[in-house]
Amino acid sequence: MMSNQDKTIITNDYDPDKLAYDVFLSFRGEDTRYSFTGFLYDALFRKGVRVFMDDEELKGGDRIAQSLVNAIQQSKISIVVFSENYATSRWCLDELVEIVECMELKKRLLVWPIFYKVAPSDVRHQRKSYAEAMAAHEERFGNGSVKVHKWRSALSQVANLKGWSYQTGYEYEFIHEIVKRVTTKLQHEQVNLGEHLIGHQSRIEELRSLLDIESQRTVCMLGIYGTGGIGKTALAKALYNTIIHKFECSIFLEGVRERSNSYMGLVNLQEAIISKLYEGENIKLENVDDGITKLKDTLKHKRVLLVLDDVDSEDQIRNLAGERNWFGSGSRIIITTRDKHVLNIVHYAKGLPLALKVLGSHFANKSIRECECALKQFKRIQQRNIHDILKVSYDCLEDATKCVFLDIACFFKGASLQYVENVLEKCDLFPSYNIGRLVDKSLLAIENDCLIMHDLIQDMGIEIVRQEAPSKLGKRSRLCSYEDVLRVLREDSGSSNIEGIMLDPPKEENVIWSGTAFQKMNNIRILIVRNTHFIPEPSYLPNSLRLLEWDRYPSKSLPSNFHPKDIVDLSLPCSQLNLKMEQSFQKMLHLTYMNLSMCQFITHFPDASGVPNLKELKLNYCQNLIAIHPSVGFLIKLKHLSACHCMNLKHFSPTMWLPSLQYLNLDSTSIEFFPQTEKPMHEPLEITMQNDRIKELPSSISNLMGLRKLYIRFKGLVPGGLPKDLFMLLEMVSFSIFDSPNVGESFKRFLIDKPGCYSPLRLLNCSACGLTDEDLHAILCCSRNLEELYVPWNEFVCLPTIIKESSKLRYLCVTKCKKLSEIPELPSSIKNVEAKDCPILSSKASELLWSQALKEVYRLEIIMPKITMIPIWFDHCNEGGVVSFWARQKFPVLAVAFILKEKASMGSANLYINGCNARQFISNNYYCPYVNAEHVLLFDLRSLFKDDEEWRFLDTFLIYEWNYVEVKYECDNLLLNDVVGMSNVSHCGAYVYKGQSNMEDIQFQCPYSTM
Repeated sequence: MMSNQDKTIITNDYDPDKLAYDVFLSFRGEDTRYSFTGFLYDALFRKGVRVFMDDEELKGGDRIAQSLVNAIQQSKISIVVFSENYATSRWCLDELVEIVECMELKKRLLVWPIFYKVAPSDVRHQRKSYAEAMAAHEERFGNGSVKVHKWRSALSQVANLKGWSYQTGYEYEFIHEIVKRVTTKLQHEQVNLGEHLIGHQSRIEELRSLLDIESQRTVCMLGIYGTGGIGKTALAKALYNTIIHKFECSIFLEGVRERSNSYMGLVNLQEAIISKLYEGENIKLENVDDGITKLKDTLKHKRVLLVLDDVDSEDQIRNLAGERNWFGSGSRIIITTRDKHVLNIVHYAKGLPLALKVLGSHFANKSIRECECALKQFKRIQQRNIHDILKVSYDCLEDATKCVFLDIACFFKGASLQYVENVLEKCDLFPSYNIGRLVDKSLLAIENDCLIMHDLIQDMGIEIVRQEAPSKLGKRSRLCSYEDVLRVLREDSGSSNIEGIMLDPPKEENVIWSGTAFQKMNNIRILIVRNTHFIPEPSYLPNSLRLLEWDRYPSKSLPSNFHPKDIVDLSLPCSQLNLKMEQSFQKMLHLTYMNLSMCQFITHFPDASGVPNLKELKLNYCQNLIAIHPSVGFLIKLKHLSACHCMNLKHFSPTMWLPSLQYLNLDSTSIEFFPQTEKPMHEPLEITMQNDRIKELPSSISNLMGLRKLYIRFKGLVPGGLPKDLFMLLEMVSFSIFDSPNVGESFKRFLIDKPGCYSPLRLLNCSACGLTDEDLHAILCCSRNLEELYVPWNEFVCLPTIIKESSKLRYLCVTKCKKLSEIPELPSSIKNVEAKDCPILSSKASELLWSQALKEVYRLEIIMPKITMIPIWFDHCNEGGVVSFWARQKFPVLAVAFILKEKASMGSANLYINGCNARQFISNNYYCPYVNAEHVLLFDLRSLFKDDEEWRFLDTFLIYEWNYVEVKYECDNLLLNDVVGMSNVSHCGAYVYKGQSNMEDIQFQCPYSTM
């Protein structure tokens, strides 16, 4: 089935971790988009591979788009799928030329050809269909065309590379091999080490030589011994990261000693190893002995790198690594332990890996002389504690960097980077630079745009603050212990030294105080108060504040003398504020964030022209809010505006120009008119206004040039329909409209006004909009890019035949369409059809939906009324709720069907193999939507699984000559709140996908009874 070609290429001159894509797919869309290449893309995507798959239907002109060129240049691997009609496309050939140039000139690309149902020699020498295609190109461009010469050369070059050839057989096996090779090539599973570890390289090389990595004949175990914290883990990680690419599977099991002491600890560790061997499967073991058995079975066929870190007993080794004969040839096992003092990596780091990281960053880019001087200093403090070691790097920081460090340690650990930078910028602390310095010094890390600080480093920061005034709390620069804060406020013992306070007790505290304790804190920048009740309310707040976050602020207004000109964040949710007399934030020129959500005493949001830099405004669940001042509609820096569930909100800015706006939420309000947009707004924008009160959309909505998603609900008819330019907004990919009876007229008018134009919409939801057959025809004619179409509760009788041309449509919902009787042939791309409660659906339509299984649709899911019984062409049918069969070798691909009886239900499918519930290995349990009585649930069994890799895991259960399989559908009755099990299923059946299964390996009658 598969054969390798003769040559390959090697690329070494680039950093693959900086590229945008892992794989670029080059293919002929009409040949393989909805078959082989589509399945390959899906399999790669589900393995976490970043794949660029261009849309050939959007190509135009004589040259490929620059975006495709950039994608090729920013990919690590290009997979070229040569199919019968590949060479007929000049865009495919231009892509191929670019791929070859990138491969040869820039050394940035690994290229793998796939010969899909064509002979490699036909591509290499341009024979058969490739000869015809190239002859046509020469007729168009001339025999001496440079362009055609480049195309021919590119075809020959790539066809000479090492790749795969597919002619017949199981496509899923073929795809599995490709995905396996891609993921192996892309494997970057290094453990997090730290950027500046020093003094390890010579040891790593020594250990590598002991491991004899290149030898694949034996299994080698290596021990690293040393006192606790000496850096064994750091060394093991560094070694692991340098050799990981040499093995089929690599596992670093950290903290074995501590983890094994917990309940079921050894079992959990065994599960972790086996899960990694099965690429993330959720493995559950009964006990340690069960784990040993499965470890032996799974390890012996693989070349594995296993690191057991911090082992302290023979039992751990015996149960996790056993003996050498557990492992496949060439495996390496590394064990770190405290049992013997053998190796001391860096003597002056006091045996702490965290100190190694910090000191390593301290030494980075230093001369030998500077390092020697520093080591002398460390000698003098070697008897002191870890804080002294870590403080060495802190002491070398500039004053502003120290201030940023202490703020993060006391108040912002775990906070978003953007949030902290915004607050500290107005403190004149240059946060972008200083946070970068802290990262360089390994005192801080950034993960997922959040600030991460090691607990010991945070403790050091808090200890530095404590040492400022050990016995006088009010003299310290920062207070973050709630006991300390309560004491200072109750005793009124604060001072101008205090720059920040965070009061966040674990349970609600009543604070009895003077109300004026903040008067002494005239330099405070940060005030965070949560989970408290103050008596009396504050009569004074410092004007020095940059951040004021006070949940349930106890006063109806801010103090009259509170004018913090430099404040950037004002967050007072659930407070007593009413804003009737509020003038304070008229002078907050630098305010960027305001949150007044759930403030039940606010009726009018006042003039906001005094906060021109506001970027985010939240007024959610202010149930008595009636009006928002029109000035809010002209805050040119506003990005996020949300006033959802303000049930009495009627008045919003009648006109607006918010050029920075990216999110607008006015759900569940009483606003009747969408504001006029004065000038174009280009930022990517999502708008949701589902409130049953909106009467119309203005034509000026066409100024929302960046609008991507619009969710809206109308009250009855839309006068004049929807604006004709709405569907031509180039960025709008998602449109949801509810309860608008004449929305279909808008689509019909669009066809007339914009002939030959197509909307960019990929998702359209028109629920309860009175759509007729003609309306739906218009929608499909002008929305050729649709991937998801939701049209429930509508009036059409027949789906238009043109739906077959919706070549990208994957999901179709026609639930509750009471008049729907006919469904024509559906596009080959369709996977999911929801046709619940369509009572007059014809038998022909029902048969067509059943036939989707006959077409072997990948991951098929259909819910429909029981118009006809299970077709006779199904391979198996019986009464009740259990589909049973016998299988061997490869688990068969099949669709299963269940017909529910009198009770509407939700349920789940369970899969049993030889009596074992395979559900425990399924990470994405199939849980069907609400299914009506007398309805059919039909689905590809692969829908039970997260991806094809997980599906293929079932093969490991087929341990006998013939294996007994049961698929059971068990229902939960929602109406009676009881479990009705399989008794609510009248019939069930199965259809085997013949093109993807071997019928000799599945039997629906016991094979042993005929032997």
